[in-house]
Amino acid sequence: MTEICYNRERWKTWAVRRLGKEQCMGKLLITVGVLCIIIGALIELGSGFLPLGHLPGDIKITGSHGSFYFPVVTCIVISIVLNIILSLFH
Repeated sequence: MTEICYNRERWKTWAVRRLGKEQCMGKLLITVGVLCIIIGALIELGSGFLPLGHLPGDIKITGSHGSFYFPVVTCIVISIVLNIILSLFH
């Protein structure tokens, strides 16, 4: 039984061992929140010079009773960029 506990303790991350699970989760949530704010600000401020959402290939259908818009190419571009960024951190 002590061997199982030793192996579990050995594989914990440094932050969890040092701070505890609750503080580690709190810091993670704060970091994710700050990243969301930064990404939102970049999207809002960068909409003037970034053509995201208005790329060729995005679907836009306008009728007499409403309209439908689906940014297919924009989703593909964002997916490729995020895959490249996340593969750098892997």
